[in-house]
Amino acid sequence: MPADWAMTQNNIGNALTSLGERAGGAEGLSFLKDAVAAYQAALRVRTEGDMPTGWANTQTNLGNALSLLGIHARSADGPGHLANGVAAHKAALKIRTEADMPYDWAKTQHNLGCTLHNLGWRIGGADGRLHFKEATNAFEAALRVRSEIDTPFDWAATQTSLGNTFLFLGKRTGSLNGISYLNNSVAAYEAALRVFTESETQFYWKHTKGNLERARRS
Repeated sequence: MPADWAMTQNNIGNALTSLGERAGGAEGLSFLKDAVAAYQAALRVRTEGDMPTGWANTQTNLGNALSLLGIHARSADGPGHLANGVAAHKAALKIRTEADMPYDWAKTQHNLGCTLHNLGWRIGGADGRLHFKEATNAFEAALRVRSEIDTPFDWAATQTSLGNTFLFLGKRTGSLNGISYLNNSVAAYEAALRVFTESETQFYWKHTKGNLERARRS
């Protein structure tokens, strides 16, 4: 029952990823490493050729687990996990296309952008700026599907992530380019605040409002 075995491995990976997020610390890292192993096991059966949709779903889950592992790992392994997460999300996009699976494509583009942002933050320097720029491309791609009218919360979440990346780019880039990035950051946060309101989504409103003020001061 290889297909059922692979589905179970994928589900085990999902459970371990959730445990890793909640546990934190060394225990959380252990859960996330086990999640990665479970997804990789599933991919021995869920192949791109034989089970393309399942393969893409597991690649996406693997990318998310690797991204979390890269964020929380304090060792030199962090950037490597993030780079592998980027590769997994890009692999999923071979099946999750804008034409055939627009909402899954947009979600994967958003997750790819987040992973690239974190990779840029971890490695810094010129290479880090390149990853930030690639992240903005991924977020802007996602916004072709995530609209303020049809998917307002997802649209605002991507606008916020785009604002965060432009803010980091602006702080790390001199001359007029840096100012342009900061202006783009302000515009993205202001857009997100049309959906993230104090009365309805206070947590997200407060977080985005604070980032907007930082962008304006930069």
